[in-house]
Amino acid sequence: MILPGVNLGVNCIVGAGSVITKNVKTVPDVDAYETTYFEFPGDFTTNLKGSRKFLQVSVGVSTQYDEKVMEVVDSHQLALRSEILSTISDFTEEEISGSDGKKKLSERLMVVLNKKLEALKEFPGIEDVYFTAFILQ
Repeated sequence: MILPGVNLGVNCIVGAGSVITKNVKTVPDVDAYETTYFEFPGDFTTNLKGSRKFLQVSVGVSTQYDEKVMEVVDSHQLALRSEILSTISDFTEEEISGSDGKKKLSERLMVVLNKKLEALKEFPGIEDVYFTAFILQ
């Protein structure tokens, strides 16, 4: 015998007519903004300040503004790539070590990239910078 559920979960038949009801939480509807991502093609490789070591990273950015922001990022890749390389080369090996160092570099890149977009008369809508690869050699 299966008893009809009332948005409480899933009914299961166990043995001789016994029913076990499993309660399942439903995901509430919330107003949320869609996040759009853009990953720069290829890696960025540059020497670190005051070091013989170099850093190779892959970089992505995100926004919750409309897709126009990522279209602008894509169309200005050349200028933005230059800003990324220049900013990375201003960091020392010690400054980028550990998760705090990566976070500081990420935050600095976000500021620099948005300033460049403003200088190009575009909307500075980059809200976060991500490293999809991070190799120090």
